[in-house]
Formats: sequence, C-alpha cells, structure tokens
Amino acid sequence: MEGYGCMEVVYDKSSEELSSSVLEALEELFELPQETKMKNVNPKPAHGYMGRLSVLPIHEGLGIEYATDREACEEFTKLMWPEGNPHFW
Repeated sequence: MEGYGCMEVVYDKSSEELSSSVLEALEELFELPQETKMKNVNPKPAHGYMGRLSVLPIHEGLGIEYATDREACEEFTKLMWPEGNPHFW
C-alpha cells in the first residue's frame, strides 16, 4: 500500500501498536491469491472484491458487508482463511 499510495486517517488516541497491527493485517489480506479474494462477492456494485481491472491495474478493494457486525467479520475471515487466522480476527 505504501508503494502505491493510500490515505491514512490519524486519530491521536490510537496507539502506534494498533496502527502497525492493522497495516500488517491488511498486507496479509491483500497478499492472498486473487482466487481467494474473488470469493468475496456481493451483488451490490463496488462491494465485495474489486480489482485487477484493465483501467485500474493496481487497484484492489475488499468490502465487508456490515463491517461493524462481529458475525459478518467472522464470516469474512472464514471465507478468506478457511483454516482460521487468529491475527486477522
């Protein structure tokens, strides 16, 4: 992400440790094979997995429907890592 640019929202009440662990988890997520990321489907436009488009070859996005819901996040984690991933969830 740092190589291509991104936006970071800074909240001074978040620790550096939390910020680092979030970045590490995102790197691990986006390093998954494209076939795995493509399992994240959603009928709504711009939800689910988006990426590897000819007009945006370096753009990738993964949406979690109802990301503030614990069960939705657990289901997303199981979809990406069927064997489990204690670092992500």
